[in-house]
Amino acid sequence: MREFGIDILVHSVRREEDEYGGNVIVKVEVTVKDNDKTCDVSLEMEGCFVCSSDIQEGKFVSMLHINGGSILYTIARAEILKLSASVFSTKR
Repeated sequence: MREFGIDILVHSVRREEDEYGGNVIVKVEVTVKDNDKTCDVSLEMEGCFVCSSDIQEGKFVSMLHINGGSILYTIARAEILKLSASVFSTKR
């Protein structure tokens, strides 16, 4: 059995002189059960992103969701892979 959930939250969008800044939080929850082993992972990561103020604020917020979320998810996925690999490793 496998269960997976992800939330991407954008907050703290701000403009400072010639750039925008914003924080993105990615929450990932994974449950994997195989035979007698179970791996439950709940991971929350936050990243801060900046961009020049040459674009509109709405576009920057949209970019935070898509680009910021995908960057943080890539890091989270690697951590989950390491954890689950250690739980389900088979020693010969």
